[in-house]
Amino acid sequence: MTHQQRWDRAVAIEARYRQLVAEIEQLPKVPIIAFLDAEMRRQYRRFAARLRAGKVEPRYPNLFTREQLADICERACARDEFLEKAFKELNELRDELRALLAETDAELAQQTTAEILRVKDAAQWLGPDSEAAQRYGEAQRLRRQGQRRRNHARKHERPEVTALPGADYETHLRHWLSAAELLPDGPPVGEEVHRYPEGAGEDRIVIRIGIAEHSWVGSFEPGLTDYTTVQLMPDNRNLLVVANGAGYIVEVITNAPIAEVGRDIAVVVCDESSPLLLIDHGGTSLEAFGPEGRMWRTGAIGYGGFREFGITDGALSFEAQQADGEWAEVGLDLSTGQSETIIAAQAAP
Repeated sequence: MTHQQRWDRAVAIEARYRQLVAEIEQLPKVPIIAFLDAEMRRQYRRFAARLRAGKVEPRYPNLFTREQLADICERACARDEFLEKAFKELNELRDELRALLAETDAELAQQTTAEILRVKDAAQWLGPDSEAAQRYGEAQRLRRQGQRRRNHARKHERPEVTALPGADYETHLRHWLSAAELLPDGPPVGEEVHRYPEGAGEDRIVIRIGIAEHSWVGSFEPGLTDYTTVQLMPDNRNLLVVANGAGYIVEVITNAPIAEVGRDIAVVVCDESSPLLLIDHGGTSLEAFGPEGRMWRTGAIGYGGFREFGITDGALSFEAQQADGEWAEVGLDLSTGQSETIIAAQAAP
């Protein structure tokens, strides 16, 4: 291979390397932070198929539906399949480039050695104060530096630990803090239980919240509906625990009770596109929390039910049931909770 051919190939390798690195950096984020090898990918894909077929349920239904969890599993498999192929190609490109540079170094070394010998002869003839002697000394220093670099490259250093590309560590941590499962038989014997509120009756909802070292057990006085969930609030410091409609705000680190937010909660709405947590109070009013805490609560809207929530361009849209049983579309300003539009339902012909 000629010098020009080696140069052209090195340029092509560098361009492909940059392209692969850019594709890796642009991978969509997935809240599975472990790399899945081929066997794990087969297991995850089988699990996703069973979820979609309704054969299994998510262990933590407060975090995602069957479809959402299946989608997460499949996206993690696709991510790591791509990473496996991309890293293999990157290593091959790196090895090829090193080989090309080694050939270039050998060719350059031959040319440099001949030049150094000529300078050395001139220095001997012209003396230690001559320009030739200075050039010879500089050439010797460059050779020693190059030798040190080559020796250093042969040492095996511990590889730097880096984050897995395409891993959503923030969402992963949110899931670990807020994952929740009911304990219908009560807490395990000997395990500490936090009671909310302290000293209330024995008819309680017992929930394990968090995973592994983040796990703890809470016993909650129930409310007036059959809705139960746990959600990390937009401030990332507190949890909203709903136990059969009774809402409790609990500090994440200490598990200390912060506030109670009603006993009639019918549903909690979270939207990834907006830092907002929305509480439906019995299908009659709405309450919103943002990163700074409570934002607003509406007065009575409709006559007992909301559906079809959506957030776009700073506005909340949903449908509210009317006195005649029909549904009317409602629009609220997200920052204030004030009504923007109310479209009256049309009576059925």
